[in-house]
Amino acid sequence: MSVDIPLLKFLSKREHYDRYRRFIKSNALLSEAENILNDMGEWLRCYPSAEEIEWEAFGLWFRVVRHPMYARDKHEMYEKLFERIKSTAPTTDASIINKFVELDYAGQIMGILDKLSRGEFASIEDISGIIERYRMEVGGVAKGDEDSFVAPDLASIVEDMYRSGGVSWRLEDLNISVGPLRGGDMVIIGARPETGKTSFICSEMTHMAQQLPDDKDIIIFNNEEDGRKIFARLVQCALAKTMGEIAMDDKACMADYERMMKRINRIKVVHKEGTLSVHDIDRIAKAGNYGMICINVLDKVVTSNRDQAEVERVRSLAQWARNLGIRTGATVFAVMQADGSAEGQAWLNQGQLYGSKTGVQGEADVIIMIGHSGEFDTRYISVCKNKLPGSPKTDPTLKHGKFDVKFDAMTGLYTSKRY
Repeated sequence: MSVDIPLLKFLSKREHYDRYRRFIKSNALLSEAENILNDMGEWLRCYPSAEEIEWEAFGLWFRVVRHPMYARDKHEMYEKLFERIKSTAPTTDASIINKFVELDYAGQIMGILDKLSRGEFASIEDISGIIERYRMEVGGVAKGDEDSFVAPDLASIVEDMYRSGGVSWRLEDLNISVGPLRGGDMVIIGARPETGKTSFICSEMTHMAQQLPDDKDIIIFNNEEDGRKIFARLVQCALAKTMGEIAMDDKACMADYERMMKRINRIKVVHKEGTLSVHDIDRIAKAGNYGMICINVLDKVVTSNRDQAEVERVRSLAQWARNLGIRTGATVFAVMQADGSAEGQAWLNQGQLYGSKTGVQGEADVIIMIGHSGEFDTRYISVCKNKLPGSPKTDPTLKHGKFDVKFDAMTGLYTSKRY
């Protein structure tokens, strides 16, 4: 049982349980450990907002709800095991973690090979992409390459990550709560259909584009509505004009937009409704020099492994999007649908993202949920996750703030009511 304790500790985080549980064979554990492991999955299902096992609460649930008929001495034995798991330090053994990761990626490769053998939609390039993601995830740990060690220079870290640099938001509430964005950050925007997700992206992108270095562009990968509508919305947000106002002199508006963005195609829109794949995005993003990459909508992006369960598919998309930012050095915005429980609600939570448990949430640096309870000109912004260091301007008490903000449906602009 002593060997099983570190394993149970490692799997007590939801992101680890969801990803690696299927690799643990029943005959690899003692019966008590197998029993605990199975009940861990049931507890995580019953408490979807929990990111890891809370062992005191789990012990009470185990005794009262899950196994009320166990004898007293058996419960005492399990309580001792729970205490040992709780007090065990999380594993830092790279070989154990990497073995799980290796099994996960091997399973993905086997899935591609099986599709190829049956003549289904798949490509050898899918395997190379999986291998690339595998090397990015474990290569540095496995090789122990000292070139990847972070330089112990606190002054430069504070300067780069806190005092200077980064791109500010148009919505001042987010400058106070989240702070500036930098290359490699990943932001998830979640909301129900027709709430204003695309308008939010256009409102922010037209503000952020003007802060990027001259050689950097923004690209929006769109697989939902007509890409021409998105370009029109970009012009509206940049100029704060309605479509009627633009129609009065579209040539002058186009010239104003170009002058503001510094070039007419500063924010590029790629449109392939319903067929945009991870390979399309990888290929196009690699060919440009982008400071920001927006994927609208992430959960509709096509992957090669169509046999994956929906939760696993969406999790793998989030992991891919995170790695896209790392590879390109761009800030990645991933727009996602909120599930049906969010309909008509003002204040949403990250558990309402479509098709996810915590795998998606674990990849993001920032999660912003947009609620709409019926008002025409108001949206409700919930900063559900925020791992960014902020800046001297940010307010730590609003790190996970909630803000009702102005939404102008005629121009698509989001503006603050407070600042």
